[in-house]
Amino acid sequence: MTWLIVPAAGISSRFGSELPKQYHLLGSKSVLELNLRGLCKHPAVSGVMLALAADDPHWPAVAAAFGWLHPHSGHLQQKPVLTCEGGATRADSVLAALRALPDSVASESLVAVHDAARPGLSPSTLSAVLAAAAGHPVGAIVALPVFDTIKQLAADRSIARTVDRASLVRAQTPQVFRRGQLMRALDQARAQGITVSDEAQAMELVGAFGRVVEGSEVNLKITSQTDLKLLQLYLQMNDG
Repeated sequence: MTWLIVPAAGISSRFGSELPKQYHLLGSKSVLELNLRGLCKHPAVSGVMLALAADDPHWPAVAAAFGWLHPHSGHLQQKPVLTCEGGATRADSVLAALRALPDSVASESLVAVHDAARPGLSPSTLSAVLAAAAGHPVGAIVALPVFDTIKQLAADRSIARTVDRASLVRAQTPQVFRRGQLMRALDQARAQGITVSDEAQAMELVGAFGRVVEGSEVNLKITSQTDLKLLQLYLQMNDG
């Protein structure tokens, strides 16, 4: 059984909306609610620690809709969805969530970090990355092969060279590592003044390299309004 950490304290500056992207609707439910519902259904998930912005005004409505705030509502989510205050960066939020996990989550226990705005994760992909992490001394992440031709640019934005894409992947989430190791890696990156873009990068900085499990295009991270529309199409096709 594994705890999921979901960093959701960002303001979604690239999304182009005052409402954070995780609270936009996909059909009748918010991105975050769909994401959490899917995560909590997985039999290997013990619970979720959600890192929120201080005084997040949107979360209470999502929690109430799912019954997290109303024990007598008749549809209470059985797995715990706990919250903590996130930080200024993704790494800060993940570190805060790691520290806020229940004491029953041991240092050597696997924890999985998953993006709040990535609600298309399939149960099979989650199962695969958890299994890969359990069989590896460091952990595992979900990623996709790179199919486009990759160009490296010079300072004036002219093409410097074509990069060999054979060994390249596009990192997704979940990213699964042991609680204690990931905390130490994030702490060290912070002490060195390095802002990591994901958990795997923090682990790389301490010489720890996990495995890669192939993900899915449907497991996309919503960054723009176009991503939201594209994911809606994916989900409609899947329902059909």
